[in-house]
Amino acid sequence: MKTLVLMLLFVSICQNSLCQEKVLSIVNQTLSKEVLLKEHRRIKLVTKLGEKYEGKFRILNSNTIKVNGVIIGLNEISIIRKNPLALTILIKANFFHMGTVGLFFSALLSGFSENVSFVLVGVGILASGIYGGIKSPNIKKGYKVSDNWTFAITSGKKGVKEPNIK
Repeated sequence: MKTLVLMLLFVSICQNSLCQEKVLSIVNQTLSKEVLLKEHRRIKLVTKLGEKYEGKFRILNSNTIKVNGVIIGLNEISIIRKNPLALTILIKANFFHMGTVGLFFSALLSGFSENVSFVLVGVGILASGIYGGIKSPNIKKGYKVSDNWTFAITSGKKGVKEPNIK
């Protein structure tokens, strides 16, 4: 029993250390920079036709990826950017809370001064907070085809970043 457990542990360690994982390689030859995105990461992308997609991506083959069930060719992508979940939650929650706090304080001020205009300002702040939460900005850098970024599927070791192109 002990040898079986040790053998399984050894096989799983060997498999993890030698396994090649496919990554989306974003390369800019003029700046000599390379960015690697592992599979199943959250991204936002815009196609050349202007369609926007957001979600985790999956690599299908050497020139297509799948985002939220939609198959997209690498040659169709115009802009791609990282979209981490923690940052998205933080920004959306912050906008919603700012709108709610603005409404609360404006209602509080209107109660003291008996002026309804404070409530209208609060409703405006709440509406802008809701809009900001729904259409939250992505402050991460985008990689655009127009800025000489190219996209390719490569294989890299799991957890190891390949060196920059020099």
